[in-house]
Amino acid sequence: MKTRLLLPLLAWLTACSNAPSPPEHLVPEQQMVQILKDIHLAEQRITRLRLGSQDSSLVAFQVLEKDILKKYGADTGSYRASYRYYIAQPNRFKEIYQGVVDSLTAIDERSKKEARAQSAPAQPDSSKADTARNVRIKKILKRK
Repeated sequence: MKTRLLLPLLAWLTACSNAPSPPEHLVPEQQMVQILKDIHLAEQRITRLRLGSQDSSLVAFQVLEKDILKKYGADTGSYRASYRYYIAQPNRFKEIYQGVVDSLTAIDERSKKEARAQSAPAQPDSSKADTARNVRIKKILKRK
């Protein structure tokens, strides 16, 4: 009976002590927070577009994801390897996502404050940059 309990416990402790080594081009934590924040905002934009098909949404998202990674000087491989590295370390990953949540909350509070200051009707205004980006996405989708 003791052996049955001891073996799984020993295996679990061994697995926990083998922290993965960082990938060659690790995206720093603060930069990962910014990338993930922008990715969540891109997902929101795609959802608002209501493109109708999952394929169209995926193509549009991939275009935005590529732009986001380029903005931060990361490539898809280093981003995904870094994501896997951080997710294997729950405490670090939790800290990263807490930064993402804090950033998104600050953006949301800022937009609510601006909406109240303008005392406009409850409909949110689309910024010119957001509208231009949506037009660009729709043009890309028409080409494919």
